[in-house]
Amino acid sequence: MLADGRPASWEPAEVARAAASLDAAGRSLDELASACPRARAEVLAAAALVVDAGLADRLLEATWRGVDARVALAGASRAAVRFPVDRALVWSARLRDGGLAAFCPLVAGARDLEQRPSERARRAAVAWRAFADADARALAVAAASEIASPSASESLNEELAVLAPDVRAELDAIVGELAGERGCPSRASDGRSARRSVVVTLAGTDPAGSAQRWEELVGSGCDELVAVVLAPHGTSGAAAEATTDARGLDGEPSGAPAVAAKHRAACDAEGDVLVFVDGSLHPAPTWLEAISRTFEEHPDVAVVAPVVRDPTPAGSPEKTVCGVEVLLDARYAPTLALRSCPVPPDARGRARPVGELQSAAAEAVAVRRSAFERVGGFETSLPEPYATADLCLRIGALGLRVASAPESSLRRLATRNGAAPHPVTGGAEAFDRRWLGVVGPDLVVGFVPGGRVPLREEA
Repeated sequence: MLADGRPASWEPAEVARAAASLDAAGRSLDELASACPRARAEVLAAAALVVDAGLADRLLEATWRGVDARVALAGASRAAVRFPVDRALVWSARLRDGGLAAFCPLVAGARDLEQRPSERARRAAVAWRAFADADARALAVAAASEIASPSASESLNEELAVLAPDVRAELDAIVGELAGERGCPSRASDGRSARRSVVVTLAGTDPAGSAQRWEELVGSGCDELVAVVLAPHGTSGAAAEATTDARGLDGEPSGAPAVAAKHRAACDAEGDVLVFVDGSLHPAPTWLEAISRTFEEHPDVAVVAPVVRDPTPAGSPEKTVCGVEVLLDARYAPTLALRSCPVPPDARGRARPVGELQSAAAEAVAVRRSAFERVGGFETSLPEPYATADLCLRIGALGLRVASAPESSLRRLATRNGAAPHPVTGGAEAFDRRWLGVVGPDLVVGFVPGGRVPLREEA
């Protein structure tokens, strides 16, 4: 940055640095905006995308006042989703006045599943009240219906009593009606005796925010929430302070050290049912109830595999995973491989129960504690997905079943801020040494001149 406050060049990174320096010195960003060549005004909007929310708001405001309102709106259409509700409302009104309602930051924030349900509901409710937006109304209902934490729900109600009192009353009535239609039992009335511990693995850039999101999503629906926070390589692991139960770890989300952290968390947890879930997933409201129901109805089931759904564009077939198959790869024989199992639809296109599996997917798996302890838990020298497959196969060797639960559903977020699965090198050879020739593969896969031919093995 030059002495007069101008950037050394009119590039986004330089403009962002100049804006931060001026702001820290208490100087107006109008200086920077007025110095910007009008032909390069879009650089101000681009810089707003790489600075913190408060600075982005002030930079766009200066652009709005003194440079080009259209450029400011273009930047706000993407940046204002991060702004506090009151400022997001200002930019939402400006965008709508400019004929750009489709880019409303309040509605965009309400759609962001990486945000806490209460924050999404808050933004949607404000847009609903301010603009009578039908999409915002539906988003407010959906987000409020997901809040399982009584304290978060109470806090949201208190805020809406001030921000949008008329919306609050209608929202309460709709959410209450939906809960009745779903027949969602409360913890006090569902009659279950098994305690559920949810072990959620968090990584990414904001593990503390992810932990808060899961606290709201799970809330009173489980007896214990344990966050395993995976700090990126080279950090101090301070993010492990996100929750009192968090455990910091320097490592990759699917590597063997992460498996060791999950194993320790499970050993320390108190539940009769251990639910391991990746923090980058978004659960449906009744996912835990469906897991418990499967265990209660099938005493010989020791592992339950929920359905994991991929984000798909509108009109595209939905991609789902309900478990993992073990394959014998004839191309590199003798070698075992793992492949995700899709959920087959019934005649009406709905997911149907698929019965027994060899393994659940590492992203989401529920295990009876008794079975987990009988086999000694995870093999901590293996990375994922081999560690979960190994656990399930050892439990299956006891004569216990691994079963799918199509009614228990979680969705992968389009932009993952959790411990999303990564391709992992290593683990395959150790997995082969243990299971090759012991477990019967679901499929034999190979290549023939006519193409790829899957053959199901006979018993």
